[in-house]
Amino acid sequence: MSARIAPPSLPVGSDWENDAGCYSHRLPAGFLYLLFVLVSCSMGDNAALKVLLLVGGRSIEHDISLASGRAFVNAMDPERVQTTPMVITRDGHWLDAETSTKVLDGSIEPDHSFEQPQALPVEILRNADIVFPLIHGATGEDGKLQGMLELLDIPYVGSGVLASALCMDKAQTRAALGSTGIPMVRHELLTAYEYKLEPDNCLGRCKGLHTPLFVKPACGGSSIGISRVNKYEDLRAAIELAFRYDRRVLVEEGVFAARELEIGIIGNEELWVSSIGEATYSGEFYDFENKYAGNLATVHIPAELPGGLARTIADAASIAYRSLDCAGMARIDFLYQQESSHLVLSELNTLPGFTRCSMFTELWEHSGLPFKELIEELIRLGLDRWHACQAQRDLVLSSAADLRKLCGGL
Repeated sequence: MSARIAPPSLPVGSDWENDAGCYSHRLPAGFLYLLFVLVSCSMGDNAALKVLLLVGGRSIEHDISLASGRAFVNAMDPERVQTTPMVITRDGHWLDAETSTKVLDGSIEPDHSFEQPQALPVEILRNADIVFPLIHGATGEDGKLQGMLELLDIPYVGSGVLASALCMDKAQTRAALGSTGIPMVRHELLTAYEYKLEPDNCLGRCKGLHTPLFVKPACGGSSIGISRVNKYEDLRAAIELAFRYDRRVLVEEGVFAARELEIGIIGNEELWVSSIGEATYSGEFYDFENKYAGNLATVHIPAELPGGLARTIADAASIAYRSLDCAGMARIDFLYQQESSHLVLSELNTLPGFTRCSMFTELWEHSGLPFKELIEELIRLGLDRWHACQAQRDLVLSSAADLRKLCGGL
């Protein structure tokens, strides 16, 4: 790794524990109690925190989002956290809480035709103590939803507009991390416009990359629209498939015999890093079927790694997280070639899959933070970030008022 990569700033008293070559931080007992101290100060000791859970969305990852939402609702204690689910349909309509609950519990099919869809429920959003967005992919994970919540001045869990947009766009992620020294996959970025005008030129640019190639939409998740290309003559079809999902496409140089390694981070300023996991599978790459079909992929936590690699991954992940201004949570994926000891960062996911068997939640389960407590901690982080932003905004407004006075009341 580059000499620019320095250790992350860990919480005071960090206890790094060597477990089969994997270093993971164990959260101290009582840490999650801070959430309920915060709630008690503002709402009274017996009040449940009101969380509005947003799921579904106008995304090809709609069904994955519903699965994350079901896991969330089933995990929470209603006496501590009062969850109101709200499903956004594939065509962008917002369903009321009663109908949303029926969609999540299976009483109504997700593709049911709703006769009276609800418009944007601003007052319902504002009545919540915090919004927990679990809308994976476009419109939910790319900064659009976060921007709406910012305009409405509503607290929410996870990264803000900038980090969400950057991490959703793989090309912009790499551009933003270019000065950090973190090794990343070589690639070519193609646009639909230039490909339509000069397809042969676009294909020629990609011949500077070594096969296998991975062709993917620049903005997307869950391996949808991704192809592995072993021969250059198959590249055109893969590019055209990816253009069905995005107007910008990445053609990446594959890492031969790569191991897929993933790590979780939670935190705003102070970061907590999980164990490292590895996904193994039978296919040519970690595609949608391997991720979500039963028993096609195996998760190993902790991954068996050579000495020092776990710390290198944790350091690189922490630097990437901070450089992109992430908040709340992220899963960071790496590719590692055992023979050459070559490690590259693949991508950051600011709203990873959130079922009990998702890699992100399993990583934290192994690291001492069970599913329900993970949710509660992310809620606390969202509230902390919102209060900090409010304080910053008040300071700016106060400074602006002082400046107007100096300028004669302009």
